[in-house]
Amino acid sequence: MNGFILPCKQLNTLSNVKHLEITLWKWKPETVAAFDNGLCPLLEVLKFQGDLPPLDVLAKFIGKTKGHLQCFYIKNPNQNHYNHTQLLLKSIAKSCP
Repeated sequence: MNGFILPCKQLNTLSNVKHLEITLWKWKPETVAAFDNGLCPLLEVLKFQGDLPPLDVLAKFIGKTKGHLQCFYIKNPNQNHYNHTQLLLKSIAKSCP
């Protein structure tokens, strides 16, 4: 899903999706809500082209993928948060196949 906006009312139409790839430029509360409502287990590829959300929010979000996440991409990791980012990536590696 790249540059695609799906109204929250239509999220249940994605229940038959076999593979889900999402590229995010901005992390909005609506995005978190959409995934909290059932899309996380479908997510296999997550790419960030812009800023990352708070790491605790992201870690919880990734935990909800239930091991389906295959690819996690950060375009420009923030060097100011390098240690936290490394810890997050190690956590992701443990929860992803």
